[in-house]
Amino acid sequence: MGKMILCVGGVAEKPYPVPGLDEGVCSVEELCWYIHEHIYTLTPELFDETLAEWLKTECHLPETASQITKLLSSGSGLKELVACLLSSTNYDTKEEQAEVLELLDSCDGKAIGSREKQKADYFLVHGQYHMAARAYKNIISGEKLFTMQETEYGNLLHNYGIALLHISSLWEASVRFLEAYRHNKQETSLKYYLWTLQLSGHTEEFEKAAKTFSLEASKIDSWEEELSYHKQMGREAKELDRINEMKKMKQNGMTLELEKAVEEQLRIWKGDFRRKMATMGDNG
Repeated sequence: MGKMILCVGGVAEKPYPVPGLDEGVCSVEELCWYIHEHIYTLTPELFDETLAEWLKTECHLPETASQITKLLSSGSGLKELVACLLSSTNYDTKEEQAEVLELLDSCDGKAIGSREKQKADYFLVHGQYHMAARAYKNIISGEKLFTMQETEYGNLLHNYGIALLHISSLWEASVRFLEAYRHNKQETSLKYYLWTLQLSGHTEEFEKAAKTFSLEASKIDSWEEELSYHKQMGREAKELDRINEMKKMKQNGMTLELEKAVEEQLRIWKGDFRRKMATMGDNG
């Protein structure tokens, strides 16, 4: 459920034009939304006397307009202008405003292209995989192309592959990891390439890659052990999530749902036990 926002000022009869939006924005809250969505590509040119006049006449916010004018006259930077605008509304909490200003600090002095990569990386770290994948794709497709070193470009492709792991096929992710390795020569990218081949059942491609990159058997064994460990950690994390969910069901009196969840968990545990016993028998 979204939060309720007490709007200030009025709705503009004449939308204010902003880059990337054909229809412009019609209120100071929409302008705040725009700043959030374009935080990595904002430039000081968004703030000028035209904006101040629009805030005054169209949004009926003379005090905010006056503050913007004073900041422009004193040569204030983008961060101060954004802070002024955000603090004049109820769009953000103080904590959210601080986060926006911190992001602006991290972008300071960087070229637009570098900021685009920073935006994609931010989405990836925060689990917004569809948005991350879209941002990486825009960069490598040329829409946001900028000069990169080979290693940096390879790292971008690697991160794109990580995003694809969560929203697309293992095979598509493997293609990106291979491309990444060809550019950055990082062992991690090669390892992820082989992992995705193995997980997707492309045994022939896996064996071919091992020969192509002259991987020793000990290296492959080490990577396979690491992959097994990560798979086990993933299973345990899912199991913990299920147990926590059952606790919530008990607290909320969801008896029928709880019984079904317990039965399903017992079935999973029994299956795991049988597989372990079968493995022990095979090794004996």
